[in-house]
Amino acid sequence: MKVGIIVHSKSGKTFLVARAIAEKFSGKNISAEVIRLKPQGEIHPGSKKITISEPPSLDSFDTIIFGGPVWAFNASPVITTFLKSTGNLNEKKLLCFITMGFPIAFLGGKQAINTMNKILSKSGGTIFPGEVFTSLTIANKQKRDTLVEQIINKLQ
Repeated sequence: MKVGIIVHSKSGKTFLVARAIAEKFSGKNISAEVIRLKPQGEIHPGSKKITISEPPSLDSFDTIIFGGPVWAFNASPVITTFLKSTGNLNEKKLLCFITMGFPIAFLGGKQAINTMNKILSKSGGTIFPGEVFTSLTIANKQKRDTLVEQIINKLQ
């Protein structure tokens, strides 16, 4: 299995979670690559026209994890823009995760996962239930590791 972890991370928290996921896969002798999306220009929650510098190819991955932060109670427009451009992901396992500053997942996290899954539903891949990393989960290594392990278990 070759895993791609594609994230938008402005503050670094989403990237931290992505690295934790990649490390857990590596500990199981599974190749995992973290790729951080780089939007051009200033991006804010209402941004509509987003250009991503050097968008990654997903062809070499058979499992792809997409991650991004919650902005204004939904997924960041950077990650949703990228998801809309992914095209055909037939025969690939797909899973999304969200990071958020609020301590309760229903304050945007679940909606963000649903938005991302809805976009991916047109890709042809197999979508697995995602995870929401709240501010409390991210700050607590034990809780963060528990959610990371749940992601790994879903995809193996």
